[in-house]
Amino acid sequence: MGKGGEQAVEWNPSKSFKLANLSDDSLKKWATAYGIKEAQTGKRELLLELLNPYADGILDPDRPANLPLDPPTFTLKTIRDAIPAHCFQRNLYTSLTHLASDLAIVAVIGYLATYISHPSLPQWSKYILWPLYWYTQGAVMTGVWVLAHECGHQSFSESELANNIVGTICHSALLVPYHSWRITHGLHHNNTGSCENDEVFAPSSRSDWANEMLR
Repeated sequence: MGKGGEQAVEWNPSKSFKLANLSDDSLKKWATAYGIKEAQTGKRELLLELLNPYADGILDPDRPANLPLDPPTFTLKTIRDAIPAHCFQRNLYTSLTHLASDLAIVAVIGYLATYISHPSLPQWSKYILWPLYWYTQGAVMTGVWVLAHECGHQSFSESELANNIVGTICHSALLVPYHSWRITHGLHHNNTGSCENDEVFAPSSRSDWANEMLR
């Protein structure tokens, strides 16, 4: 048995592999990219067996490599240095202006929606206008959600008190508890990319799926 209860891989000489035409160096490179520990010490036959589940992605000419084979030529600092300094400055007045603008647009769109069932409009128009309203209003309200989200990150202003007040009001209006979300969302960002500790995007392991045929 392998790690996590998986069956250990054994070489099957009667089985054909899609990657059989790749060189040993290419097989080792792809094995390293997929985190296969046997990449440097494994024999060709074993590497073919281990890489077989990824063969379609490796050979697909219309899709880039599933995993980067080389480290990027830039760092997070390179990206940060390219962003103007004023973009990192929190300003309560600017943030409130954006919030007021979004709320005003929400109010105008909501008012216009009261005319959708007006008798002067043809009966069939509501089948077009209501979906259009839902989409438009939802798009603007997403802007309100983003501003509320930034309150949780303390990015709305320099004042923690102001951030929490605005965040509580906006989150309550959107039916999302502010402080509980702020705490769990902060843990999510602190553990981004962690399969064990992430609060949100935690993929199931192979052992989790072992006895669930429906999945």
